[in-house]
Amino acid sequence: MTEKDFIDVVESTNWKAFRGPEYFNPDSVAPALSSLIHLRQDNDKWKVYNNVLFAIGNNHGGTYYPAVLSALPLLVRLLKTTENEVTRNCIFEIFSEWYYSFDPEIGTYKLMTEIQLESYVRTNIKSCIAGNVWNESERNMILIADFLNYFNEEAST
Repeated sequence: MTEKDFIDVVESTNWKAFRGPEYFNPDSVAPALSSLIHLRQDNDKWKVYNNVLFAIGNNHGGTYYPAVLSALPLLVRLLKTTENEVTRNCIFEIFSEWYYSFDPEIGTYKLMTEIQLESYVRTNIKSCIAGNVWNESERNMILIADFLNYFNEEAST
């Protein structure tokens, strides 16, 4: 997926079709996701990271909204195709939050239960991380190793 393709898909997605709590702002999703494409400096990474987490969920509350159903596959595709290390690092950090500590926002899902949505998010992140051979920067390899170790711990319990 080229950066232009990513932006085109993000901007053409009807984010308003996703239900969310009263503080979900679907108009913030496309700009937040598109900012990943323009991310070039480490000192901007945490701003982009927070914007994405707040657009797709409640970063302070540790929840994600139904918009994650479309956002997650887009982020997986971008992670696999972008050559921008800072963008990949930011996506790995977002995935860390969604996998390790975030949960679905209660009461906002119509097409599946919160348990099914959590399974969707965790399964797709796990498949992305464990299903690829990564040639990454040292800091990204540390994040990947943390994921893989966690997946192994989960499998053994």
